[in-house]
Amino acid sequence: MSSKVALVFDNGEYSVIVNDTVIYTNKKIDEAYKQFEKTIKNNAGVQDTSWESISDSAKSFQLEGLEVEDTYKNMSFRNLKYFHNTGKLFYTGKGEMFPLNGGYRLFSFILKIVANKQLEDPEALLEICVKAMNSGVNYRTTEFSFILTSPAFNYGNVEYNFYTKEMHKGTSRDMEGFETFKAYVLEIIK
Repeated sequence: MSSKVALVFDNGEYSVIVNDTVIYTNKKIDEAYKQFEKTIKNNAGVQDTSWESISDSAKSFQLEGLEVEDTYKNMSFRNLKYFHNTGKLFYTGKGEMFPLNGGYRLFSFILKIVANKQLEDPEALLEICVKAMNSGVNYRTTEFSFILTSPAFNYGNVEYNFYTKEMHKGTSRDMEGFETFKAYVLEIIK
């Protein structure tokens, strides 16, 4: 799934070529080189996992509202949009396109917890992700958990396990609902 990117000088013009298709032409080397670097960066996010594998996995959840677009290799579910060629995930609520960390891993995690009825509406989790991104708080997922990492939390992190419905605050594990976890996190990372 790798792309061949080239910067070619021909007939007095510089062209940026991706997989034998000219995508940009300019007579100035500076501008052509900037476009060349940008194209390399955009194509560097190509995923190791094949699109077919990812789209089959997403479709297996059989969720209403999941849209898989094979031509442009992207998927959307409610207010989430994932682009496979760049590996980027966006929250599209409130009329904006807000980039989220986590790419397909976060997208798949959300599909899984919604399909398993461990979270009815992913909007609450996405609200935490957006606030975390705006506050510089890191987050990640494991098989069953959503974890935030920041010095603002006791012992540097807080975790919610969707399987056991436990909130781990560093020194304690409490059987709490997700709404309690959300309130705790949002109070700290305001």
